Amino acid sequence: HRDLHLSIRRQRQMCIRDRDLSINTTVGFLYTNRSYYTIGGSASQFILNNQDRNAFINYTTANMNPFNSVENLENNRVYGIADIDYQDKVFLQLTAASEAASTFKGRFYYPSATLAYEFTKDILQDNSVLSYGKLRASAGLVGVEPPAYIWNTNYINSSSASGWGETLDGSQFGGSIYRSSIQGNPNIKPEQKTEFEIGTDLKFLKNRIGVSATYYQNKTTGAIFAVDVPASSGFTSKWDNAATISNKGWEAELNFKVIDNSKLTLSVYGNVSSNKNLVEDISGVNSIFLAGFTGTSSRAVAGEALGVFWGGKWETNADGTFALDGNGFKKAAATEGVLGDPNAKYRAGIGSVISWKGFDVNILFETSQGGQMWAGTYGVLNNFGVTPETANEVTVTADEAATIKNYRGQTISQLATANTDGSYTIRGNIADYGGGKVLLDQSWYTGLGGGFGSVAQDYIRDASWFRLREISVNYKLPKAMLSKLHIPGASIGFTGRNLLLWTEFPGVDPELNLTGTSNGRGLDYFTNPGTKSLIFSLKLNF
Repeated sequence: HRDLHLSIRRQRQMCIRDRDLSINTTVGFLYTNRSYYTIGGSASQFILNNQDRNAFINYTTANMNPFNSVENLENNRVYGIADIDYQDKVFLQLTAASEAASTFKGRFYYPSATLAYEFTKDILQDNSVLSYGKLRASAGLVGVEPPAYIWNTNYINSSSASGWGETLDGSQFGGSIYRSSIQGNPNIKPEQKTEFEIGTDLKFLKNRIGVSATYYQNKTTGAIFAVDVPASSGFTSKWDNAATISNKGWEAELNFKVIDNSKLTLSVYGNVSSNKNLVEDISGVNSIFLAGFTGTSSRAVAGEALGVFWGGKWETNADGTFALDGNGFKKAAATEGVLGDPNAKYRAGIGSVISWKGFDVNILFETSQGGQMWAGTYGVLNNFGVTPETANEVTVTADEAATIKNYRGQTISQLATANTDGSYTIRGNIADYGGGKVLLDQSWYTGLGGGFGSVAQDYIRDASWFRLREISVNYKLPKAMLSKLHIPGASIGFTGRNLLLWTEFPGVDPELNLTGTSNGRGLDYFTNPGTKSLIFSLKLNF
């Protein structure tokens, strides 16, 4: 990894009318060259299995798979900034920039403006309640350059993999490359994001209480996605500036110094935010695949939030009730559609900081409410019958056993032996989808109702959570103790992160995502668990 930066900048300051008005200007040029080179390899089938360490000398050539990757990016930017300050209460910043990069043709221009006014310097001076007040607003246009090399159709290493983890790599069979199924686009352009924001910062009771609030809205045009194309083109998809996506939301913060004296300080802080996302246009296609699998995926769909779940649904009647088969079970719809939304309705956090006799304690709780997640792991475990749901047993009367059927049309009395009191006990669950009670047993969970079935709707679950995000305790050792050791200062501390989680989601931490920080979200399919960290520290000052 190598980064090369070349920056040229010139600044100028000007004061007008006895310094009532101050203007600072900056113009500059920035050139960046980023190079990434990755080399490595993997191997299988040890020659000797009892080696203390693994090295390439312990494999045959046929079982070694070397790889390398090279990426070069160039970018240059010309920019100008004007900071205007009027009487240290009105602040205006104007910016303009022009940018070019190796990932797209031509140049991109984007301006911005920010205005702030500290109104308490004109009105409500020396007010006993409101000690500080500022209004602010900003608007601007920014560009996001395309990923490297999508302007061209690339050739990649041939490989194949199954859903169970087995892989075949062309390099182990004499080497092979093929043309990517995603067509490049030589006319790809940067994404353009326009944003407007207004807000206020207020402090009360001699700055003991601080409140900030912000409302924003933005729109991204030309969002870059791989869009499906007809198979007759020779490709499955093509890179394009395909989508228009908008966001509207608000944020609020609170800081409150509950106790503030020389012996004890106690502060409470918190924040809450909400964002509404909407895919306004996707160039006429039905949906754009973002991440996931053939049966269940996260997609961009016009009129929906970005990343909604897409997959098989249950067929419904005109009145919204389930369409049922002859045994009273739900039926799969003929077409796929939107199943749910992984985006939270709101997120919030609340914490407290306490300082007393050399101790500093910080504790932070966070929550996310309203989002959904695909419980893919849970669905597969249902298929194999290793969840508490599939391990459940039910007991029914003889009359019920004669009428309640499973997915294959067998009654409970045909599947189980009667108890001494005439009742029947069987492994499974009883459900009623509108046509009477049915038995959910192995035939259901290994078929349409399990994780490998064609319908994923039942496995879209609430992913709300509440967690103890962090707690830290630090203690500054007394100076009287340290002076004997000739140490100016020292402290010991403990920090724990992600210590406790409360959630109803039947899977891993719902904050995680199978595909990481991609546009696709809310997918759980044997995802690696999150980390819990415990850190002990000793700091010495010299």
